Amino acid sequence: MRNLNKKGMSSVVQISLLTILSVTAISMVWGYVSDFSNSLNQLSPAVDCISQKSKLTSACVNSEGKVKLNIDVGLEEYIYNLNINYLEESFFCGQTCGSCSVIDEQGRKVIYINTQENVNLQDTITVSINKCLEETATISQC
Repeated sequence: MRNLNKKGMSSVVQISLLTILSVTAISMVWGYVSDFSNSLNQLSPAVDCISQKSKLTSACVNSEGKVKLNIDVGLEEYIYNLNINYLEESFFCGQTCGSCSVIDEQGRKVIYINTQENVNLQDTITVSINKCLEETATISQC
């Protein structure tokens, strides 16, 4: 009789321990997955600079004196960070763009920048897309 009671107690303890371990493992995996899925930047298909296809194609100044940048966006890529440098001015576009306006046109982003400086033709402007290498374009007339 004594052995039977110990054996029954042993399986209850085993089932309890397995249940506790399973719940702990599931909660740990859930915590990792929910932290990972909360950030849109981490789920972007282009998470590294090597595979990124988005690039600056041209820069020009329109009749109003605004600099217009044309950026080709790679297939299924998302631009979450855009740093623009012109002479001594820096512009940052992220989720919102205070010093510039962004327009989406058929897989291309058109960005208009209001500079404090007078824009001269043949000046250069540098753009860093998603914190990758800077690309340079020469400003022309639109």
